[in-house]
Amino acid sequence: MLQKLHIEHYALIDKLDVSFKNGFTVITGETGAGKSILLGALSLILGQRAESRVIKEGFEKCVVEAEFDIHAYGLETFFEQNDLEYIQESCLIRRELFRSGKSRAFINDSPVSLAMLKDLTAQLIDIHSQHQNLLLGNDVYQLNILDSVAKNEALLNEYRTAYLHFRERLSALKKLEDTARKAREEEDYLRFQFNQIDEARLKEGEQEELEAEMDLLTHAEEIKLGLGRIFQLLDEEGHGINTLLHLAMNQAESLQKVYSRLQESCERIHSSYLDMKDLSGELEALLNDVEVNPERMEQVNDRMNQLYSLQQKHRVRNTQGLIDLKEDLSEKLSVIDSFENQLTDLKNEMNDAESLAQNLADKLTASRSFIRGSIEERLVRLLKEVGIPKAVLQIEQKRKPMESDGQDQINFLFSANKNTTPQSINQIASGGEISRIMLSIKSLIAEFSSLPTLLFDEIDAGVSGEIADKMGQIMKGIAGKRQVICITHLPQIAAKGEDHFKVYKTEQNDSSMTAVKRLREDERLLEIAQMLSGANVSKAAVSNAQALLLENQ
Repeated sequence: MLQKLHIEHYALIDKLDVSFKNGFTVITGETGAGKSILLGALSLILGQRAESRVIKEGFEKCVVEAEFDIHAYGLETFFEQNDLEYIQESCLIRRELFRSGKSRAFINDSPVSLAMLKDLTAQLIDIHSQHQNLLLGNDVYQLNILDSVAKNEALLNEYRTAYLHFRERLSALKKLEDTARKAREEEDYLRFQFNQIDEARLKEGEQEELEAEMDLLTHAEEIKLGLGRIFQLLDEEGHGINTLLHLAMNQAESLQKVYSRLQESCERIHSSYLDMKDLSGELEALLNDVEVNPERMEQVNDRMNQLYSLQQKHRVRNTQGLIDLKEDLSEKLSVIDSFENQLTDLKNEMNDAESLAQNLADKLTASRSFIRGSIEERLVRLLKEVGIPKAVLQIEQKRKPMESDGQDQINFLFSANKNTTPQSINQIASGGEISRIMLSIKSLIAEFSSLPTLLFDEIDAGVSGEIADKMGQIMKGIAGKRQVICITHLPQIAAKGEDHFKVYKTEQNDSSMTAVKRLREDERLLEIAQMLSGANVSKAAVSNAQALLLENQ
């Protein structure tokens, strides 16, 4: 429950501290006194967006802090999951708004995001402002009513998880189908490229070998003539180097017998002769190996032209580039070939996910259908209590395509007169009737909700007299199970409060200030009398106020 509210420098509020009790609390005050300011400040705690213009003139920031007792609401897991300190008797929630437009949020003095702040406060307090009456004609809001009463939260969360998974699989399937379609559109071209390169039977290093062979074939005649001349100089009979070395070697060996100092020179001549003989053999082999072959030259030239043509066509620099391209094309074609299996697997996954989501959607539909009659019956009974004795309320449930909230289209149909065909609430109900319908719905939801605090902002708009008294009784009944705070302008409701605050304006230093005070019994009597008769309180008004207070003791 909400225990304390602290506000600094918000709109016309300089500094304000209010302590709340359990049960039914009423807040009254003249129009323009600042009741809406109080509500606006409290909405900051709920994580609502706010503009810097709400900061009191002359200050750089405003602060709103609320203290809640959360010991009975099972929120330990929330605090543990978000790594926050859990203090069950005193949970402090603070929001700071700066003139620069920035804002900060804190839970037990730990900075948190607005999303986390909303997650927590949504489990602590529900503020019903007058604009919420417009939600009554909203099919999503109406569907939420059924789910709240049916206690479908766990089932709905399970369905949403399954539905999200189904949508993800469906999206992935569509994406893969689109990718496969585009790939198949270029498959023929890719396969043509692959086959063209594959038929070329490329080998690593082939281009370098061909270029070297072409260079040899181009100069074969020149090389052969050169090698022949060298061989002739070395081995020409009678005149070649080898013949002369052989003669020199024989002469040196003959002299060595009588001139020993010639031994080393003799050995060197012998070695040179042997080297030249080996060289001659090698040159002869080279000479025989070099062939002037125009036919082979044409073959090499054709092969090189084929390689150069492929390289130019596929915009690569060498044969290795073609080999790499072939591997890349092979991988792309392999992926295309695998699409069929991928699509089959993904379709199966999507169908399984859809089946699970459909099963859970059917359970939601059954739960909503089951509770629908009970809601209709109880709301009609409550509407009779608040002065619509001929009320007819029907909940129309139609099938729709699967969405994040299931497959049910809900429409609340209403008629205040028995012989009138029920129509959509927002088309037929008056302002006063909508207020009473909304209060009846809030009362019904409160029975099935663990929400600790409900705040009603003039939910009694458009009603008076006995109807106001009935609405007050309903709110007081709700307050028997949880904290209810009601901002009201009706004395019949104000008199039912167990605690009573008044919002009023004061003048300080030529400026207006909003203040709030808890009323004593005598002050409360005067306030209710003024609500009955206006500023000039008559004895009759005081007497009526006393009667109202006595009735509700």
